[in-house]
Amino acid sequence: MIENIVAQYLSALLEYWKYDVSVFTNTWMYALFFIPVCFYFVFFMFKWFILLLPIIIPLKIIFRSPLFTFKLRDEKKIITHKCGETFHCVLKDKPEIWANGDTVDSALGNLLLNHKKEFNIKVLYEGDET
Repeated sequence: MIENIVAQYLSALLEYWKYDVSVFTNTWMYALFFIPVCFYFVFFMFKWFILLLPIIIPLKIIFRSPLFTFKLRDEKKIITHKCGETFHCVLKDKPEIWANGDTVDSALGNLLLNHKKEFNIKVLYEGDET
């Protein structure tokens, strides 16, 4: 039963696709500054949105579930500024967590390496197994 419905739906989609391709391959569609093809393209997008709703809606429901939502646990904001010849990075709302460097990248690297526990980072060097 379900297999028949799915097969009919997919065959209908294939037929609609073949028709749309045949319409887009007509040379008269490209006359008069592409106006006919532009209008048909808008219709085509709306039509295919409607035709694909039986696929789109379940996917939206599935991927909005808590199983598929990924959020950063504790987003941390780092403030950087130039201090004389060096750059200074500090963790927002935690001024005791800071680092300096000759460039912004080196200051950020120093901050991450010097405060691994704060950022929940484990650095493995080549040859480390753990």
